[in-house]
Amino acid sequence: MSCQLDGPQGLLTSLQDRLKRRGHAVIVVAEGAGQSLLAESPKSTNASGNAKLGDIGLFLKYRINFHFASQCVELNLKYIDPSYLIRSVPANPFDSVYSLRLTHNAVHAAMCGRTEMVVGRWHGRFVHVPIPLAIRERNQVDPSGDLWMSVLESTGQPPSFVEVSRQSSWFFWSRSAPTTQSEQWATDNACAPRPKTTAAVSSVGSVTQPR
Repeated sequence: MSCQLDGPQGLLTSLQDRLKRRGHAVIVVAEGAGQSLLAESPKSTNASGNAKLGDIGLFLKYRINFHFASQCVELNLKYIDPSYLIRSVPANPFDSVYSLRLTHNAVHAAMCGRTEMVVGRWHGRFVHVPIPLAIRERNQVDPSGDLWMSVLESTGQPPSFVEVSRQSSWFFWSRSAPTTQSEQWATDNACAPRPKTTAAVSSVGSVTQPR
């Protein structure tokens, strides 16, 4: 599902409208999301040769700060990168038992010579799933389905942040200081006092804005 930052239907305009109405907003974004927005950022690979995904969290922080500075709107933005923090909580009894049973079945599979498979649970029974079958297709959320409609109803966000014409292709993101005249103007020039607003960006999950 595409996301566009600029334009009347873009994320930045929707965020600004939200802050005018409520005075606060939270954006949650998944690791690896919005790579099309980072298409012009430098590419690199890890030790295994796999492409490293661009950091969408820092990119959004930069763009949001720049957008509100250019609009002369004071913004208090907090960027939170939880990394693996949300996965490091102690396991509850159900998780412990489930993990133990997965381990038992994995060991049994290895002892009987099974390879290239993973252990899963199907209709209450533990089964051996071939890896090619497990990775054959990705789980996807239907943007017209009940699940996504429930997300929209609970967050109050627009159905999409996409327009027919893309207006953000000119932007090249860099962590260095502003280089264009418009960026320098937004950074250096003092703005008239405006109501202070607050936004938070967290780099996990999906892009949402709560009511």
